[in-house]
Amino acid sequence: METDALLLKWEESYKKGLLSFWILLLLYERPSYPFEMRPLIEEISQGSITVDENSIYRALNRFEDVFRSVEGVNA
Repeated sequence: METDALLLKWEESYKKGLLSFWILLLLYERPSYPFEMRPLIEEISQGSITVDENSIYRALNRFEDVFRSVEGVNA
């Protein structure tokens, strides 16, 4: 049972990391709204990741938090 829980936790972390990667890749190519990103992420990941807009918004909020903390360090 512990192995199943560990595997599920790993899979969740793995998917978050992949989502961050795909979002950054899309934003590198061009500015996009979250509703535009969802189908593009599914397409470029060749269906290996499916995502809803709320997950994209949460990831973008995490990026914003990181950038704010970096700006604070560099100020």
